[in-house]
Amino acid sequence: MTDRTDAAFTRLTGKYGPMVFRVAANYLGNDDDAKDVMQEVFIKFSRRFPDADPEAAYSSLFYRMTINASCDHWRKNRKRRHEPIDEAAPADTESPEAAETRREVQSAIASLPEQYRAPVILRYMEGRSSKEISEVMRISVSALDVRLFRAREILSEKLSHILTAGGAL
Repeated sequence: MTDRTDAAFTRLTGKYGPMVFRVAANYLGNDDDAKDVMQEVFIKFSRRFPDADPEAAYSSLFYRMTINASCDHWRKNRKRRHEPIDEAAPADTESPEAAETRREVQSAIASLPEQYRAPVILRYMEGRSSKEISEVMRISVSALDVRLFRAREILSEKLSHILTAGGAL
């Protein structure tokens, strides 16, 4: 790499690195695995697009690459069990009950089948629109809506004890 491409790559990792890490960590439930996926995504990106303009918009591409790399990583390592990440909420202000509920929700999301996990993470944890998610996942908006509906059904069943105890998802 030249100094110019090094600088461009540094700007791209600064711009998209937090998002790539967050999506991978939410998908995989483990910081170390998320760091591995993040590194893999940026290596693949730099090989495919060595002259990428750091000012261009690559968010959809990085979402797609991150979901694909996370799926691949999860498949390779599915026998290993992970604890969900705990950075999602501030430890000092969270009650023990809220922390336990958050861990249960994260665990339930992590246990979803792959086709439902990515849409849930992108919609509810990343706040992405249906149009953007459907483009990233290369499915129609109606197919996305079906996947989100089914994911909510599965999560409601897995987390029914929280819902009946007065908790909210």
